[in-house]
Formats: sequence, structure tokens, C-alpha cells
Amino acid sequence: MVLFAPFLRLHHPLASFVWLLRHFLHYETREVEAQLQPFYYARRPLKAIYQLLRLAKEVRRKLPEISAPTLVIASEGDATADHASAIELFERLAGTGKKLQLYGEDVPHTMLGEDNPRRRELIREAIAFLESLEISLQVDVNSR
Repeated sequence: MVLFAPFLRLHHPLASFVWLLRHFLHYETREVEAQLQPFYYARRPLKAIYQLLRLAKEVRRKLPEISAPTLVIASEGDATADHASAIELFERLAGTGKKLQLYGEDVPHTMLGEDNPRRRELIREAIAFLESLEISLQVDVNSR
């Protein structure tokens, strides 16, 4: 499994109040620079953010049960998801076949978008991880 920009917490200061705000506001609106509009929402539905946070809460509880080999890719430059929560997610995963790759300020939340200057490096990292799983599976099958 490869997780790009996973989160258990959002950076937004009002994220913890979205359970209430969703009843009064339908959308959070913000200005998005023209060149970033293909990658970022100008309007974010608060009900959807609420559901994402509920899902993150459920995922947090289930993490110790997940033992599948996992690559977690996070970024300090992620203005949407708190990269520290990606580290927490990684630490809570069960099993030994897990790897954390933390990028710096230059990598945005839209890790696979054209606005990421290190996109190709990230993709190569994910492919290498998945190929390493394929090799280990072949060894396991051949040793039986």
C-alpha cells in the first residue's frame, strides 16, 4: 500500500469546529492563484470535510490492525494535511514492512500534481517500493 499525503489531522484552524460549522455554512471559500486552480479547490464543502475527519477518526482506531506493507509519503510543505499526523499514522501501523518518506517544504499536498517539483522522484519512490514487494513475494513463493 502506498499512501500519499495521508492525514489524521488537518492544518486548518477551524477543522475541529467543522462538526458545528457545517450546519451554518455550506462551503469554505478561498482565493486560489490561477496557476494552482487545476490542483486546489476554491470552494470546499464543509460536510465533506466533516466526513473526512470522521473517516480519519475511524482509520486511527484501525491502524494497529493493518499489517500490509506500507509506504507513507508525507511533506512538511503540505498546507492541507498535518505531516506530523502522517508520522503518527506510520508509527501506529502494525507490522515491519512499512517505510516513511518525509519530504521538505518544497513538496505540496498535491504530491502527484504538476505543481510538485519533485513529483517524478516521488513516483519513482513508490514504484521502487512496490517492486520490492513483488521481489519479496517471488522469493516467498519460490522458497515453498
